Amino acid sequence: MTARRWLAGGVLVLSAAQCAYWLVGAFLAYIFRSLLLEPGSPVIAERTRNAYLLSAWFVVNAIVVGVYAARRSRVGTWLMAGLQAANLGYGLWLASQALSSTCEVDQSWGLLLQPAIAAGALVLLYMVWRRFEDGTKAIRSLLISVLLIGLGPGLLIYGWRLGVQGIHVHSGAVDSVTNNGYGTILTVGSIAKPMFFDASDFIALPPLRQGERVVLLTADSPVCGHGVPMAIEVSGVTYVDQSYGGDVAGYTPETWAVHEAIRVAALVAGFILASLGLVSLLRWVESGVTKETDADR
Repeated sequence: MTARRWLAGGVLVLSAAQCAYWLVGAFLAYIFRSLLLEPGSPVIAERTRNAYLLSAWFVVNAIVVGVYAARRSRVGTWLMAGLQAANLGYGLWLASQALSSTCEVDQSWGLLLQPAIAAGALVLLYMVWRRFEDGTKAIRSLLISVLLIGLGPGLLIYGWRLGVQGIHVHSGAVDSVTNNGYGTILTVGSIAKPMFFDASDFIALPPLRQGERVVLLTADSPVCGHGVPMAIEVSGVTYVDQSYGGDVAGYTPETWAVHEAIRVAALVAGFILASLGLVSLLRWVESGVTKETDADR
């Protein structure tokens, strides 16, 4: 019975964290609803509605947490499970939308924390429902399974994110160069379209000459644009886009193969760990169901 109390307490802690997440989100959405917008903009009204919706969702979460904490009856358990499933689905959708709509690698990762908390609450609820009370061995086995399942998708997302820009290596001689005061427009034989190197992004980029050989890293994904320059190597020195070249930072065209090896390794390791974690979790569930069945005989 002690184990069940700890598990139920864990559900309440994670659920309270969910409530805090929605409350803070609603507060921030409301106070920043007019950020960078002109007064009277229709976007302000839309943001205000979203803030109110988040506030309403916080109230729903708080009510369900209260019902579960007060009685922990079958109804309360099912309400909590449904609520956390909704939190998990919405959180994953929100994170995927944010991660897929930006070329910057350091944005939106915090959005994955919310669905992770919801998933943890669902796991604990399942443990309470199945009445797994055979001590630390069962809990340790579950924690290992959950750890593997968490690391696996984490590595998969990391590997996928490293390739979201679709960066490729190009080399060739400069066909034409134009300076317009804001940057340099460059045409290289191996790339059909002209490329613009903004002076504020490619700081200290030296003057280029027609016929000079360069090596480029370009983003060729639908999100980031086809042939958008991320880095250029001139006379052995690499210049990286300071605004959107986060994936490229720390690499040169010569060492880009290392980046790709890390990306592929993360994808492979993520798939293996996620598979091992799922198999381990299924075996743990099967063991728990078998013990429960034997106890009922």
